[in-house]
Amino acid sequence: MFPLSFIRSLFPGSALALAGVMSSFAAVMPDAAPFSDHLNQHPPRILRHIGPEADSSAKPLPAGVVLERFVFESRINGTITNEVFSVVARPETKGANPLPALLLLHGGGGNATQETAPAAAWAARGYVVLTLDLPGIANPKGTPHSAGEWTRLPYGEGRWTVTPDLTASTICQGVSAALDAFALLRARPDVDPARIGITGTSWGGYTTTMVCGLLGDQVRAGFSNYGCGFYEDTTFRGSIFKLPAPQRERWLAQLDAGRRAPGIKTPFFIAGATNDTFFYPPAVERTLAAITAPGLNRVHAPNAHHKLPLPGGVTGTGGAAAMAADWFAFHLQGKGEPFPVITVDPFSAADANPVSGDTLRFRVQGPAPVTAAAVWYSLPPDEGGWPKREWKEIRAVAKGDGRYEAVLPSGIAEHAGAAWFALVSDDRSVSVSSRMIMPSG
Repeated sequence: MFPLSFIRSLFPGSALALAGVMSSFAAVMPDAAPFSDHLNQHPPRILRHIGPEADSSAKPLPAGVVLERFVFESRINGTITNEVFSVVARPETKGANPLPALLLLHGGGGNATQETAPAAAWAARGYVVLTLDLPGIANPKGTPHSAGEWTRLPYGEGRWTVTPDLTASTICQGVSAALDAFALLRARPDVDPARIGITGTSWGGYTTTMVCGLLGDQVRAGFSNYGCGFYEDTTFRGSIFKLPAPQRERWLAQLDAGRRAPGIKTPFFIAGATNDTFFYPPAVERTLAAITAPGLNRVHAPNAHHKLPLPGGVTGTGGAAAMAADWFAFHLQGKGEPFPVITVDPFSAADANPVSGDTLRFRVQGPAPVTAAAVWYSLPPDEGGWPKREWKEIRAVAKGDGRYEAVLPSGIAEHAGAAWFALVSDDRSVSVSSRMIMPSG
């Protein structure tokens, strides 16, 4: 059973509201049953290999990188079979020792072919990388080598269903395929099974969170761009709440990545955008709060939607953070230094001044010199919710020994509906945030 603090995070609100759900909580607790066949570490069957001539849009590969293209079989509870196109990018020269590996997961509407260039770039850094067409997340129009009922559906259809059972959901099928792909990576002789990471963008970030939660300590490190769990706090709330209550509870219990997040046992990073129109900051923070493993970190890119315009981020919409290279170099290759970590001091009445403002204090612990430090805050807009917030910057002043102070306008720090966080960048172009503080009044 999860601790009460976690259960409270699933059902925010009054004590009465919490009491109303506690009696039924056990009935909707997540379990491994929908994915048990994919958690046994047995790799799926490879059905056929695909020649390079199949990809007419292929770009030149980095020197020393080779590709393998194939289709594997993803069987779900013996009733559903999907054929999943995949690409492996790896260094051409095989050394005496197995290599670290990455499972690379595309976002909504993407596919394995589109991820081939990013996979090759990771391979040039010394990784064996597998990317795949994710059922339910890929656009079927761009997956000519994959097959299954999901490829005959319009893009996005079938995600939210749980009838006649959970495996009917194309998202369940996508997560199952990702687990199968992980098993394939783990079984390769050129891969060190103790050094496998997972990363993805948007829906691929959701899948990263989900799969890391299901696999636990089989994963060495995870890095999600934008995607998270607690879908009732995201743009997908409308789709979720169209389901009858029992079906909604079942989908959330089994397929919501936030409910799986307590299973994450290794360092995990979420790179979020404060004005993301898909994954709102409360969902990101609830997902992170559900993870108890050491090595947790995040960044919130202010005034940004589905991009990370800050040092170590990315300016293209839907792109992946550049600093993920530093994250995995440290955790999978033993290179470089850890990311900085921000700890915010509790705000008290003594820190509030009606004239001078609210003084916020935080500490940065990290190996590299800090090049920028600030606190960003926002108030709720009249309409539009989180994507329409205007975030304002207050530069922080260094006080020595990694400590910083910033003064917000009076009353902001405890203003109901306000939100604020500390953000720092170091001289490696690595940026991290504190947790986002959201006073309830």
